[in-house]
Amino acid sequence: DEPFAPAAGIRAVAQALVEGNAPMSTLATTVEDAHTLFDPNVVKLVRNVRNEAMYFSRAPIAWHRDGFARSRDTLPAGHIWLRHIGIYGYRAGFLQQFAAMPP
Repeated sequence: DEPFAPAAGIRAVAQALVEGNAPMSTLATTVEDAHTLFDPNVVKLVRNVRNEAMYFSRAPIAWHRDGFARSRDTLPAGHIWLRHIGIYGYRAGFLQQFAAMPP
């Protein structure tokens, strides 16, 4: 659902499957401004220390309690927010397993 996804990002999604052993991969980029972070049309994500997506939200996550208490016009320093780019890569075996799962 991102027709203008950068070619380098598409290659990165494929390369993550080649180099790793995850069953799927997806793409994210940094949020550069507060307007984007608070836009409910933009999906944000949080990753763990292994660079794996933990959860997705249209809300601004992770919430910076002290920073946003002062202002929601700028991003607080010292934190990186991620925007999900709607492209996915799957291993064939995973797609077969996924398709066989009950609803």
